[in-house]
Amino acid sequence: MIGFLASLMVAIFAFALMKPATRGYRGWEKRLISYALLAHFAGALALLAVYLYYYGNGDLVRYHRLGGIIAAHLSTDFGNVAPEVLALLLGTGGEGLATHGAGTSTGSMEAVAAILSFLLGDSILASSILIASGAFFGKLSIYSVLRRELSVEFHRPALIGALLVPSAVFWSGSLLKESVVMSFLGALVWGGYMLSTGRKRTIGAIALTVGVIGCALFKGYLLVPAAVAGMVWLYVRRSNKSKNVAAKPIYVLGATAAAFGLLLLIGNFNPRYDVFRAEQQLVHEAETMGGSDGGSNYTLLDTSGPTSTARLLLTAPWAVFTALLRPAIIEARNPLSLVNGLETLVLTIMLIRVIRRRGFWASVSVIRKSPILAFCAVFTLLLAIGVGFATTNMGTLSRYRMPLVPFFAVLLGVLGTTKQQRSPVPSTKKK
Repeated sequence: MIGFLASLMVAIFAFALMKPATRGYRGWEKRLISYALLAHFAGALALLAVYLYYYGNGDLVRYHRLGGIIAAHLSTDFGNVAPEVLALLLGTGGEGLATHGAGTSTGSMEAVAAILSFLLGDSILASSILIASGAFFGKLSIYSVLRRELSVEFHRPALIGALLVPSAVFWSGSLLKESVVMSFLGALVWGGYMLSTGRKRTIGAIALTVGVIGCALFKGYLLVPAAVAGMVWLYVRRSNKSKNVAAKPIYVLGATAAAFGLLLLIGNFNPRYDVFRAEQQLVHEAETMGGSDGGSNYTLLDTSGPTSTARLLLTAPWAVFTALLRPAIIEARNPLSLVNGLETLVLTIMLIRVIRRRGFWASVSVIRKSPILAFCAVFTLLLAIGVGFATTNMGTLSRYRMPLVPFFAVLLGVLGTTKQQRSPVPSTKKK
């Protein structure tokens, strides 16, 4: 009963927060956004049902179980246990609470489970609803950037892509790293945009910092495509504003140097995400995430021997295809993979529609002229390469690619229309 009441209070608070977050939005936007929040709650319930009654176990269940144990210690000895939980969250300690996870993103997730269990009465439902709400507002933050950058004709496909893609909704709602990190990814995108455009710089800097730290704790590899995509966004934006053709190579060099520096910084902070050692890192990830042969497992990298850069480059297109458009519906082996297959079928049809309506090079031209579409394209492409190579199981593929799905869906939705991007003119008129 306590868990139900806690879940209800969290849901009510999320709806209350949505009103100021959508101030100035049009009527149809508010309706779709309300439906999206309800969908995230429903997705959280569905995800719980799958893990508790279909799988019977898994990361979600394990996090909740260990989180409940740590929360019990917090209740009896808060003064001594709380610093350990904080150290576990930040990856700087906590070995006494979680022997195997301390110092890793797994330990950070275990700390989150413990904190939520302590605050919400050990209710896995309330924890899931709270995380789903955070992921929802992260995506809403991304949409707020999209609606500022895109002309009004593209707001509807941008909203649907950012907030209503089924797999992204489903995997946003529980004690999983992918679910938690979506709120931080939204903060990163929104904060970076506000800071770089001069709007609300102080709040933007705070949001960007929180987003970077959160992504680093739970899914540090997201910082690599985000850093490169951010520099591409800045380059396209600056290049579009400049009438001096001779200055554009300088912008290219500046953006390249900035991206190079950010990648060096990320690699030094966590060698696991050092892109300058991509061959070794991707092979290591494939070995770590690999399993037995058969079933829904697949392998793009042969981990039995050395992997060359040339081989990685030749295999990269297949890795991108795998990450974005598999499992195909003919590869479905169970009800969950069938649902995934239906979604990838729709995405494949949308991609074909884009190529037929605009053509490949015309689509590239549109992306090159739009800073936000360039960001979406680069983030999607780079993250798809990593996910495609590192993931080795079709059953987990839709979960690991979830952070890129909203950006990919926005690209397909916007490019799938025949309208031309104009200067964004946000409207407050209700329809």
